[in-house]
Amino acid sequence: MEFGFTADQQEFRQRVREFALKELLPGYLERDRTRTYPLDLQVRIREFIGRPTEVDFIRSGIAVEELARGDLSCAFWGEAAAGSSPLYSGAESSLGKYITGDNDQVGLALTEPEAGADLGGIRTTARPEGDGWVLDGEKNSVSYLNAPAFIVFARTGEPGDGWRGVSAFAVPRTANGLEFEEFDDLGCRSIPRGVVRLHGVRVPPEDQLWGGRGDDPSHRAGPFRHMLEFFNTNKAYIGLMSIGATQQTLDEIIEYAKRREAYGRPIARYQGVAFPVAEAATYLEMARLLCYKALWLRQQNADHQLEGAMAKWFIPKKCVEILNDCMVIRGHLGYSESLPIAQRLRDVAGWQIGDGPPQIQKLMISRRLFGRDFEPM
Repeated sequence: MEFGFTADQQEFRQRVREFALKELLPGYLERDRTRTYPLDLQVRIREFIGRPTEVDFIRSGIAVEELARGDLSCAFWGEAAAGSSPLYSGAESSLGKYITGDNDQVGLALTEPEAGADLGGIRTTARPEGDGWVLDGEKNSVSYLNAPAFIVFARTGEPGDGWRGVSAFAVPRTANGLEFEEFDDLGCRSIPRGVVRLHGVRVPPEDQLWGGRGDDPSHRAGPFRHMLEFFNTNKAYIGLMSIGATQQTLDEIIEYAKRREAYGRPIARYQGVAFPVAEAATYLEMARLLCYKALWLRQQNADHQLEGAMAKWFIPKKCVEILNDCMVIRGHLGYSESLPIAQRLRDVAGWQIGDGPPQIQKLMISRRLFGRDFEPM
């Protein structure tokens, strides 16, 4: 059993950190204010993450954690690129033809007003017409609202079929019948999020993804299985993204506490400062180990649903608490926009909700611990 990174991974970690602090951190606050993403740096970020079909999960986890030290939105892009490995499997030809230029991200159109965690409750419909499909419905909480292409989940079966009647489709941004509405978010504003409405959007037969409906006989090839694999892995990346932003803040606070004096001595010597920092460092180390365990299991193609759910409910919540403590230690300036603490707090807070709120994660954990016969009501 190994708990440390190899020499190559350590060198890679240092290289990504230097890039994040030198190239990303200086423009972090300004990009959030102007809602712009550094597409000019996207090639470098992609190099650190790797192609979605060729992901080294541990290495990409390192990249996501370190990128978040400089700009959580850039880590968010990297997290989506790395986590989407299962989504690209078998969908490259359909998605690739719609992606050109620097913006090569794909939007995931899954959540609906009445179907968040309940994937079987999707109401967007795909009805056959000719040899293709016509899509109608509404998707919300779609990140990368400016993406050149979207993976849209729609019902091809009956409502009573649940997730087994759901299919997925590749839809280009330029398709007729698409309507977009951007949210005014609290954080991660460099990456637009909002609503995608579909009004009679036509999709050719070759752009139905992963073998059709969710009850595909190959079991793992259907849309629902791809989404489960995506979410289980992505939760570890979300944890690492939250850890990276929080760890950078904690490092800054430690340096500040050693310089800042009160009553003739550095505030680092007071328990009221030193103890919260010690607790934060402990929680972050435990959280980091959990995330890399989940990614290690994924690398072995082993089940990691439990670890992913644990990481997802616990880590963003704890990181928000730590960031709040850091803001208090930093004083009135920490509450201002002059420092990145408040922005990191806003960015991390959203990940308590994104990809499933804590209640859903705890339900998944309980199922694994007690079995479905004792499922919480």
